[in-house]
Amino acid sequence: MLHDNEIEVLIAKLRNKYDEYANKYSPRWFNKDAFEERLQAALRNKIDLEAFIVAEIAHFETIRKRYEEKKSENSFSKKVDALIEELTAKIKKYPKIEIHPKAHFEIIHMYGACNQLLELYFPVLWIILDDHTMLYEFEQQLQYLCDHTANRFSKRIEDHIALLRRPSVKHIEIEKDKNEYLKECAFLLHRIYQWLSDILPHYSHANRISFAKLYINEEKRKKTIAQFQDDTPSSAIRKIQAYIAGIIDDFRLQAFRKD
Repeated sequence: MLHDNEIEVLIAKLRNKYDEYANKYSPRWFNKDAFEERLQAALRNKIDLEAFIVAEIAHFETIRKRYEEKKSENSFSKKVDALIEELTAKIKKYPKIEIHPKAHFEIIHMYGACNQLLELYFPVLWIILDDHTMLYEFEQQLQYLCDHTANRFSKRIEDHIALLRRPSVKHIEIEKDKNEYLKECAFLLHRIYQWLSDILPHYSHANRISFAKLYINEEKRKKTIAQFQDDTPSSAIRKIQAYIAGIIDDFRLQAFRKD
């Protein structure tokens, strides 16, 4: 059984705890005024103060544990939100090509990213490579996935738009086809990257690229030249690889490759 002075010491310690946690964390959670009201009610009603203070200490510990759990949940939630924002920002740094109001942001940015590979990066390969066989094959596959003009989308994107326009289409169908498009792009990007790795040793000379035989429309020509004007064939190939690797990493497609 506690003596009166021991009970007073416990009450003082509990008051200090409420002050400490209210100042450090949350006065709404660690409400000292509410404790004081309960204490005064106990004194008025001549409640056993030893039982009261033991119950109050247990109550404080319960609040403290709940607060720690809540804080942990909030911290985890904030980390998840921050991660999602980071991953989204990586994708949104690529150009987007709007195709339909229902289209997911990943597909319109992947479309833009791969179209930029086709329009800005691939043309330089036509003037630095000796053998165009594989280049032609890969360009055809890129065109199927990501070709784009002012009044025409790629064949694969047209298929996705047709799905989006279906009156009865379900969200899961849209999501499935979006993921399928990303996967198709990923497989092709991995193949192109590996092909460039295979041919890179054959283009080790240090001469800068000549753009005299770069026969594309003037606007695209200026952009390609600006991108590669200081490059040699080998540094241009590595630059294209770096762009492809960036897409693969930023869209989290490292696992989607056919060995």
